[in-house]
Amino acid sequence: LSLQLVGLSSMAALRRSVATAHGANLCRYISALPPNALTPHGMRRLVGAVAAREGFEYDELDVPALRDAGCGAFLAVADASGDDGGAAIVRLRYIPADADADTPALVLVGKGVTFDTGGVNVKGASSMKGMKGDMAGAG
Repeated sequence: LSLQLVGLSSMAALRRSVATAHGANLCRYISALPPNALTPHGMRRLVGAVAAREGFEYDELDVPALRDAGCGAFLAVADASGDDGGAAIVRLRYIPADADADTPALVLVGKGVTFDTGGVNVKGASSMKGMKGDMAGAG
């Protein structure tokens, strides 16, 4: 029995494709969870576990640091989750082993919202069902 992969020029391309598929599936899984199953604390634990497994540096600004930084609007929205002290701004950082000073940086920014009522009173009922997708921005 043999398997021939068409369209992939190398094992690196295969690894990249598999990693992309795993990432997309993780994002779908996270965004399908209801807010009572994935609280801000739970999201931080999940992101921390993925970061540790994949070799990313993990830093976060927790609620006290956000207060000190004057992030009142962020914290006001975070209060709606009911997860006292769970909100954070998380930064993941990965530096490839073969990177040097000339390697260009790639920056991705996303938001991982576990519960958002921001549009409930300004959107029609048919538009509200898509609000669940707000969690997909962290993927």
